[in-house]
Amino acid sequence: MSEVSDMTRWPAQISLGFEQRAHKTVLGHRQHLGPLRVQKPFYPEDGVCHVYLLHPPGGMAGHDDLAVDVHVAARANALITTPAANKAYRSCGEVTLVRQDFDVMGTLEWLPQGTILFGGSRVSQSTDFRITSASKLMAWDIVSLGRPASGDDYASGSYSQVWTVYLDQVPLWRDRQVWCAQDELLKETWGLGGHTAAGLFLAYPGDGDLVERCRKVIQRLGRVELIVTCMDGLLVIRALSHNLTQLQADFVVLWSEIRKAVVGTVPVHPRIWAT
Repeated sequence: MSEVSDMTRWPAQISLGFEQRAHKTVLGHRQHLGPLRVQKPFYPEDGVCHVYLLHPPGGMAGHDDLAVDVHVAARANALITTPAANKAYRSCGEVTLVRQDFDVMGTLEWLPQGTILFGGSRVSQSTDFRITSASKLMAWDIVSLGRPASGDDYASGSYSQVWTVYLDQVPLWRDRQVWCAQDELLKETWGLGGHTAAGLFLAYPGDGDLVERCRKVIQRLGRVELIVTCMDGLLVIRALSHNLTQLQADFVVLWSEIRKAVVGTVPVHPRIWAT
C-alpha cells in the first residue's frame, strides 16, 4: 500500500442494526458517514427484512476507505444485497480499502452483487463474521478480474481479500486470497486457471447432508468449476467461471437450495435482482 495521509482518504461508513419487534425484523439502528446509504427496508416475505446497500458514486476509487458494520440481534432475520455490481476503478497507485464487519446473533444473508475489478485497480478487502452456535448465516463474494467483453484483460492491478469467521468468539475459519495481474496464480491450473471470475459462498450451519444436496445441484448445473465442502459445521463453496453473470446465477440457484435447509423458508428473490 502506498503511503498516504488520512487527510487524503475519502471515508464512507455505514452502521446497521437489525432487531426483532413483534413478528418482523426492523432496521432499528442506521448511521452513515459519506455516500454509503440504505433506503427503506422491504418485506417481500413474512418477517424477513430486505435492505439494499447503496454506494451512489457507482464505484470505488483508489482513495476510498469504505467501512460496513452490521449487527443482527437474536431472532432477527435480515437479507442485505446491492442494486448492481460494484466497480473498482483504475487507480494511479492508491489502494481502495474495504472493511466489512458482521455481528450475527440471529439470521443474516449477505448477498451483494458481484464486484468488477477494472484493470489498474488496487483493492484490499477484509470481511469478518462473528456468529454464535444459534446463528444462521449465508454469505457470498463474487469478483470479476477485468471486463473481458470490453477488452479489459486486467493487465495490471491487485486484489487482496481476507474472510474470517468467528464462532462464539473463537476463530472457526480464515481464508486469504492475494491476486496480482500477470501473476502465475491467475493462469495456472493450480490457481484460477485463466478464469476471469471467482466466487466464495459460506453457509452456517452446514452438514454432510447439505453438502450432498449442493453437489446434486452442481451436477444438474453442469458446472465442474464449483466445489463444496463442510468444515466444523461451516459449508464452503468455491467457484470459478469465465462469466461473472453466470457465476452469480449459479450462486442464486445454490442459495435457493441452501436457504431451505439453513433458514427453513422458501427463498424469495430480492426484487432488485430482477431490474
